[in-house]
This record gives sequence, structure tokens and C-alpha cells, in this order.
Amino acid sequence: MLLRSSVGDDTSENSSQSFVEAISTDTKVQISAIAVNSDRDVVLCGRDDGSVSLYDARTGSRKLEICRHNSSVRILEWWTQHDLAISIDVSNKILAWNVRKSAEGEWVAERMAFQTRLEFGSSIIQLLTPKAIGKFLISTRESDHLWQVDGREENSRIYTDRLGVRKWVQHPHSAHHAMCFESTAVRVYTWDKWLQDLSVSLDISVRELEFKSIKLFAFHTAKGVLVELSESGGPAKTQNLYLLDAQSFEANNKYNVKDAVPVSPGLDDALAPLSIVEGQGVQEGESLVSPVEPRLALLSQRVAHVIGICESSRLVFLDTGSWVCSVSLENRTPDITSYSRHFFIPYDWVAGSRDVICAVLRRDILFARNDDLVIIRGGFDFTAEIYLQE
Repeated sequence: MLLRSSVGDDTSENSSQSFVEAISTDTKVQISAIAVNSDRDVVLCGRDDGSVSLYDARTGSRKLEICRHNSSVRILEWWTQHDLAISIDVSNKILAWNVRKSAEGEWVAERMAFQTRLEFGSSIIQLLTPKAIGKFLISTRESDHLWQVDGREENSRIYTDRLGVRKWVQHPHSAHHAMCFESTAVRVYTWDKWLQDLSVSLDISVRELEFKSIKLFAFHTAKGVLVELSESGGPAKTQNLYLLDAQSFEANNKYNVKDAVPVSPGLDDALAPLSIVEGQGVQEGESLVSPVEPRLALLSQRVAHVIGICESSRLVFLDTGSWVCSVSLENRTPDITSYSRHFFIPYDWVAGSRDVICAVLRRDILFARNDDLVIIRGGFDFTAEIYLQE
């Protein structure tokens, strides 16, 4: 149904009464995961009853129930290149269905491409699908697993020393490579053979922190990487944000890269880089990559959760006052000193949940509110500039 809802907060600084067009779709169970596909204007919703459904992102209407697990859905992904809707539940069961639009314009779940289960002691926490090759990657805290598009496991790596959260992301400049962020090291691997091509160290502080998300975005005339950190094993609130130039993760690149020297433990005990393959520290010839401007230290104090990237380079986030906000990452000043506040999200939408289930699709913001999928349109039309102070 189409709602016209008020989203103001009289208690917040520079507050103003804002109205946005919100499309709320009624469901009967709790939404536990969402995934968006901008190419096809659809949203996948997983629920705690195990069902996976497809929604029209333009109307908010439910078009199709794709499949059903026996337990709550944890992760969703639309693999565009193979027309696959992949879902993973809390028991590590993986379902993949071929979903397409028929000649009559109706969405159809044609067939189940595969079903399998990761028989491992830890829960799956990430799924990464590439564009150029028929393989995908799933990760737990203690392992990484490379799978074929037909559901066969090809390779795996087990980390017995429990290195903590690793985050995998597609390489922004190469469709045939993936990057693994782990502690203060970034490893670049080939998708076809899963071999390490490059290893660099990050000049960032991760003391008692872990990777929360890695986002790719357009950065001036190049591409950038946004690193979001949260407290290790603690609250999910964002603690630090860093911008990195994607060129730093290319072989033989010298842009924004310092001469390779091991980081002094005196700077930060957590800065000693780790090696997944050899288990050794930084070697001679490795590079140390520093964050680029604009710096986000002041902004990160106000960020509760990164929602996503819109318009190529605009960071959309939920601030600590429960407002949806944004800021351009192409700011040419040394530091981000202000951001735009747009509309308020009621506290009960996100209260009691460690993970805020939300996404950005072009200029629309999506939230899972209990058993509803809420699509907020026109929210960026209302803007109040918020200035940061040291």
C-alpha cells in the first residue's frame, strides 16, 4: 500500500518536519535479509520462516515466492550474470534458483539450479559472486570456500588461528580478481585459480575493531574503496571509516603507496600485518597503503550504520540520532566537516537488532521494519546541513 508518513524528530538539532513517499508491503513474518538488483528493479526478501520472495522495487508489490528454507534466511544475493537468486539460511543450507521474466512480463522461478550445505562448524557470514566467471565464494570466521556455479565446492582454506572477520570484495578494476581485507592486510586473488597475485598492508588502526563492510564507489575520475569498522565482538555501531584509492591494489602501482617497510609495533600493536598464505609478516617489497582525502574521522563519530552508495559517490548512512543522511565522497577538502541530514527513522524500526536490514536502490532507501519492507522515495529532497566540530 502507498503511505504518506511523517518522519520528523522535534528533539534533534536542526530538525524539520519532513514528508516522504513510503511504499510499505504487508507480510506475515519477520524479514531477516534483503538484496536489491538495480538492473531489474527487483528486491529479494528473506524471512525468518525460511521463505524467499521477489518484489517489484517500483511498486513494492510482491511478485513471486522463489523458494523456502527450513530455517531463517541469513544471506541473499542476486547473481545477475547467471539469473540466479541465491539464499543461505542459519543452518548453512544454500539454495540457488534460476529466476527470469517471462515473455508475458511475469517473474518465474524456472528451476532450482542447485542446493547444498556447507558442512562446517561455523556459520556462513558472507557470499561474494563475480561478474566474469562461474564461481562464487562463501566465508565463515574460520574458513573460505570457493564453489562452482553448479554448487560443487572446488577449494577451501581453513584458518585454525581464528584471524577474525575477513571481508571479500570484487576488485574494482579487474573482473577476474577478488580482494580479501583481513586485519591490516589486503590480498588480491585470481578468481580462476584462487591464487594470490598481490599483498599490501593498510596504514589504518584496527585495535579491537573488525571489518563491518567494504563498499566500492566512484572517486573523482577513478574508483575508491570505503572501509567501515566496528567494535570486535561488541556493538555494531560504526567506529571508523577510511577511504582508499582502488589503484593502490594493482600490481606495480605507486599511487598513494609508501615504500615497503614493516610497521613499527609502537604505532599500534594491531598494525602488524598478517599473511593468510605464508603466515608471516610484511616482507621486503610489500607496500603500505594509506587512506586518502577527504578524511572521515569526524564523520565516523556520527555514523551508526552505512546504508550504501548512491549516485556513484554519495555515502548514505544512518546517523547516531536515527536520521538517514548523506555526504559526497568526492569532497576536495582535507576533511569531511559537514553532511546532509534528510529524514528521521523511528527508533523502533532498528531497536533491538544488531544488524540494520536496509539498502539503497538508486535514490530509494529500503528498510525492513519488523514484517514490512518499506521503500522510501523522495527522502533526499529534504536537506539540512549538519556541521561537525572537533
